Amino acid sequence: MQELDALIESLTEKRYYVSDTLISNELARALKDEAQTRFHIGDFQEAKVGRQLTKRLDERIRGDLTSWIEGDMAEHPLALQQYLKFLDNLKDQLNPIFYLGIRSYEGHFACYDEGAFYRKHVDQHRGRGLRRLSVILYLSDMGEADGGEVVIYHHERQDEEVTRIKPMLGRLLIFLSEDLPHEVLPAYKARLSLTGWLRA
Repeated sequence: MQELDALIESLTEKRYYVSDTLISNELARALKDEAQTRFHIGDFQEAKVGRQLTKRLDERIRGDLTSWIEGDMAEHPLALQQYLKFLDNLKDQLNPIFYLGIRSYEGHFACYDEGAFYRKHVDQHRGRGLRRLSVILYLSDMGEADGGEVVIYHHERQDEEVTRIKPMLGRLLIFLSEDLPHEVLPAYKARLSLTGWLRA
């Protein structure tokens, strides 16, 4: 992976990395087609917060729709298989460097319809510690007035905004799940992504 050095340096220094080249436009468009197909057949559900017995709908916290990736890799469309193989390779590259102990991936397609948002949160269930890296692949181009940016906050000074990342087709955001509070600002047009976590 040609970008590996830049990725390692950025995760070490800033705890996040943004790439517009790790995922090809062709693959991103194919994954967008898969998301739209799932949406049209009614495979998206309202996203919940919490886990297990405490899982619940709460539109004050988040308003996105999700379609989870389930089943064996061979059952998925070719584009999704390619993306999962990319993540598996990423795991093999980063595990020995950061001692992350990553063994698996969980993820879903996400749709933020007009007005949807996700309040500031950390991608880690309390007391669990299993999610090591969050990986978001954007499948929509959002213009200046379209909203939907991800805001990343400082890992210690959690009211301090570090950066805003505009969704662009094929843009990949990788960050340490436990360290970085972040939020999704309201979207003013439909916004698709493929969101997941590399887990210990």
